[in-house]
Amino acid sequence: MDLACAESRSCRVGRAAPTWYEGMLYIPTGSAPDAINQENGEEIGHYHVGGRFGIVNPRMVGGTIYLGKPWDRINTVPMKDVHPHFQTKQV
Repeated sequence: MDLACAESRSCRVGRAAPTWYEGMLYIPTGSAPDAINQENGEEIGHYHVGGRFGIVNPRMVGGTIYLGKPWDRINTVPMKDVHPHFQTKQV
């Protein structure tokens, strides 16, 4: 693999469908979940977790993204780390 491509965010490829949550698309791409504006396709943010995600759709619960990985592991990432403007709704 070309090192420049491996380090370029434009080369990241996900193996799961995006998940819609509160007006934003969240896509697990390679080793970094992305937050994408559903209106214009602009990337709002991403967070490098490391490793590679399995074929999994992220789940969002209480301001946390849950991502499955191979070998029966689950990563948790705070929503605000992926989407810097995310606000947890108060009930």
